[in-house]
Amino acid sequence: MVKAVTDLDDKNKKNISVAEASNVLEQLYEFIKDYHHLPVTLLFEQMEDKAPCLTFSYDGDDSGKYDYNVIGSYSADLPFSIFYKINGKSTNARLDAINTLNDIGVFCDNATVKHALPQLNNNNKSMKIEMLDNPRLVSEDKSRNQTFCASFVFTYRHTRVF
Repeated sequence: MVKAVTDLDDKNKKNISVAEASNVLEQLYEFIKDYHHLPVTLLFEQMEDKAPCLTFSYDGDDSGKYDYNVIGSYSADLPFSIFYKINGKSTNARLDAINTLNDIGVFCDNATVKHALPQLNNNNKSMKIEMLDNPRLVSEDKSRNQTFCASFVFTYRHTRVF
C-alpha cells in the first residue's frame, strides 16, 4: 500500500470517524463516477469476476486527521485506489487500462487546479485529489484477466463551527 507523503509522521494523525469517512467517501465516489470518460461503470468496493470492471476502493489504514487548530478544525487525508480489470491478451488492452487510470489522475489534477472538486457537507471542504503513483499491474488470473491499480489521496479541511 502506498502512503501519502505529509510533513507529519503517522503517529500525529488521529482516526477519522466511520460516519465522517463514509460520508466523505460517498461524495468522492460519486464525483469520480461522474467523470464522463470512464469506459465502464465505476463500482464501489466491488470487483466483478468478468472483465472489464472498474472499482473504487477505500484504503482506510492510511487515513487520518492532522493539522488541528485551537478551535477543533483539522485537515484529513482519505487514501483510495482505483482498480481496472481487463482482458489482458493484447498489449493495446493493457496500455488502454494504464491510460484510463492515468486519465482519471489527470481529471483529479484538473479538478484540483480549477477548484472543481466535490462539494462536501458537514463543514468539510475539498482541498485536493492527488494520484500517488503510476498505474501498475496487481494481479492476473488464468483467463489472462489482468487488474491494474492506481493509488490516490483525497485531502479535505474540516472547519468547526460554533
